[in-house]
Amino acid sequence: MSDASGRIDTSVRTDSLSLTMGKTQATGHPIVIHSGADDLTSQPSGNSGKKVACGVLMPGPLPME
Repeated sequence: MSDASGRIDTSVRTDSLSLTMGKTQATGHPIVIHSGADDLTSQPSGNSGKKVACGVLMPGPLPME
């Protein structure tokens, strides 16, 4: 859920991307959220439905565990 300004704070764990320097660095790159799942075939959007949100990947504080 977003706050009143439309901002969403979330955390995601993956081995495919990194927010640190390197060949998988995603910091500063855009992200687009679609309404459905990617079919992993159709290009460019994977037949994944309407675009519902977008933003730029930036590092934030580490969540407390």
